[in-house]
Amino acid sequence: MRYTILARLALGALGLLRPRRAAVLWGADPDLGTVEVVARILGARHLAQATLLAAHPTRGAHLLSTVVDLLHAATMVLLAARSARFRRPAATSACIAVALAAATSVTPREVGLQALGRARR
Repeated sequence: MRYTILARLALGALGLLRPRRAAVLWGADPDLGTVEVVARILGARHLAQATLLAAHPTRGAHLLSTVVDLLHAATMVLLAARSARFRRPAATSACIAVALAAATSVTPREVGLQALGRARR
């Protein structure tokens, strides 16, 4: 679970501190005015989620984070379907959001219980 938090911190820092670089990595044109703003907003969101998960590693926090990621993924799929200009960055963002949702959907306690179950077999 720590790796998921570290990944979110890295994505958040990149979006906030280097929004043009984040745009290029996602496949967006960094010269579009709104791209930098969106990269910073998404970066702030990733930092907020990382902070929440680090401070409150509870089932509820993991569920909330997972829902936020899946809602983001859904909006990115819609954007990719409607906009040729933003298709690639939206698809990239959707894939990353789904991966983070999957990684976050299991709480550390559940991972520990699963490992314990395997050890007893």
